[in-house]
Formats: sequence, C-alpha cells, structure tokens
Amino acid sequence: MGTPANNEATSYLLSLAEQWKYAITSLPFVCQEWRHEPSSLHTLRIHPGPFSLPLRGSFEVAVAETFAELRQKQITDRLVIMRGAAAEEPLMPKDFPFYYPDEHRKIIDLLQARRPAGIVALTGKHPLCGMNPFPLFEDGNLGIPNAYAAQPPEPLPSHVEIDLRSQPYRSTGRQLVFTRPGTSSERVVLCAHMDTKYNTPGALDNAAGVAVLAAVMEKLRHNPLPCAVDFVPFNGEEYFGVPGQLGYLSALRAETSLPDLVINVDGVGHRDSRNAVSLYNFDEASTARTLELVEADENATMGEPWIAGDHSMFAFQGIPCVAVTSSNLMETVVGLTHTPADAIENVDFRLLESAAALIVKLLHG
Repeated sequence: MGTPANNEATSYLLSLAEQWKYAITSLPFVCQEWRHEPSSLHTLRIHPGPFSLPLRGSFEVAVAETFAELRQKQITDRLVIMRGAAAEEPLMPKDFPFYYPDEHRKIIDLLQARRPAGIVALTGKHPLCGMNPFPLFEDGNLGIPNAYAAQPPEPLPSHVEIDLRSQPYRSTGRQLVFTRPGTSSERVVLCAHMDTKYNTPGALDNAAGVAVLAAVMEKLRHNPLPCAVDFVPFNGEEYFGVPGQLGYLSALRAETSLPDLVINVDGVGHRDSRNAVSLYNFDEASTARTLELVEADENATMGEPWIAGDHSMFAFQGIPCVAVTSSNLMETVVGLTHTPADAIENVDFRLLESAAALIVKLLHG
C-alpha cells in the first residue's frame, strides 16, 4: 500500500477508465508503507513481521507455547518467543473490521497490556497460503516489534541479541471506482483486489483478476447494461487495514444503497485449471440460470464456496455474490500465493479471456 508500484498500478487503471469514458471516483486514504532489511536473533536469521517497528539490543527471553503460558509468564520488557500451539495460525490484525475472533482479541489485548520488548514467532507452513514460515502478526496497529522464523535446530539461550531491521512509514493511496451508469435502479459490483503482498509478483493473487476486470470494462464500454455497474479494483485486501474496502463501503452507505449483485475475481487463470464459479445467497432460479451458463462454457465449472475474498464482506450481509477463481484453488493456487512462486508463468491468458466473456454473459443474464 502506498508503494511506487501500487501507485503505478492505480495510475494505469485510471488511464484505462479515462480512455474508455467511465465515470471515475477516487477515494483517498492514509496507509503505511513498509521497508525492511535482513535481520537476526542470536545466530538465527529472522524475518521482520510486516509493518513491524525496529528492535535492537540484548533481552531476556520468555518462551510461550500456549496462551495460558503467555498469560502466566513475566513478559514485560522481555523478548517473547511464541512457538508450538501459540504459533500455529496467523493472528488477525487488531480490530479487523470483517473478522476478529475473540481468541485473537484476547491474545493481542494481553500483549499490548503487558508490553514485551518484542516478539519472535517460530512458525511453519501457513494454513491458507504458501508461506513457510509465516508471520504470526501482520499488523501496523500492534505497536510491538515482531518477527518470525522457522524452528531453530537448538534451543535459544536465556539472553539473546536481536537486530530487527524494519520500519513502517506513513503513506497515502487511492481507492478507484469506475462506473457505467444504468437505466434501472439496480447496481452490480465487479471487483478484483489490485494490491499484492510484499516480496511476491502477485500474478495469480491478483494481477490475473484485475486483468479480467479490465477486460470486462473494455467489452462493456460500447455495450452498456440496464443496471449500473461499479468496477472496483479493491486496494487493500492484502493490507491489515483494508482502507479501500472500507472507503467504498462507506461511500455506498452514504448513498443508502447496497449492490444487488457482487462478482469477485480472485486467483483466477491457473494454467492447470478451469474457471471455477461459486454462488452465495442465490435463489433457485438465479442458480439455475448461472449453472446453465457455466455448463455451456468448456473452460468453466461450478466450484466450492470459499470465504477468503472480497465477496465475503457482501455475502455476510445477505447480498447475492459470485466468486470466480481457479478450479484448483485449494489444491494448487493457495500454495503459490504470498510467495515468489506466484509468477506469470503460472497464468493461462486464454482462461482470463474466457472468464471475462463468462462474466459478461452473467451480467446480461
């Protein structure tokens, strides 16, 4: 967020919308940019937690393998090593607006109240992406220096030297909305998040989805629909504060209108897949019409519902939603995401064109 690459992508999409004569809304927001360098703990190489504050010095160590241990031990001004059950899954950012389980809230509230000098999480394979090890925290609001690493071959000493080189910076970004007005009161949202994780090409997650969004925009520029269509390249899905999503939702509420349909494109176009379509809050008749269109498309199939995407914030409100992704999302694509392996050679451009054509049919259907 707020990086030169993110701003360049925003400007490119803006130029396409201007060229194709779409109405443009630009919603500015404040965010954090993050810079980091190689870091170490004792003899162990560690990875700075995204948006972590820096930390250098010698500290007494407190090890916690469970939340109960974390609660019982003296951790103030110490370097906390979280491992085992305490580091099995990533913790949601503090007060995340769409999903913040009570268990995560209790852990973060405890850490912020007890103020350790820093936290190093010893993690393994991320349960929902390809990272190994993975950051336990990805939260610019945590306020505690943190890092992550694989489990070291030997136990750490009771006092350690840490050199955590990480620094967040204040920055700004924009959430763009491109609108094709309609003649009816209905509104459709077609979205695909445009931001990526740091240190990953983000080809499938989610440059491919943005390419599909742009292709549909081009196809509809001379063939408008009766309903209004908002094309939303969400800027913030991979960011702890989701500012683009919150900005767009706020704008919708100001208009006192929610969309009648949302189509989200994310993780689409893997070379060994088909385009998978899943439905949320659809009635029987709408489901039957969609199934007919999908079955007529040799490159498409019906897929299982999944919630880790921008359609969820609408689906949880009861709004009908369609998610378009790769049919091997869980088997293959998830293992590539958030890693350097999420590269362009994994993308089948023929599938992207086919996904765009299918979405146009869904919008007309």
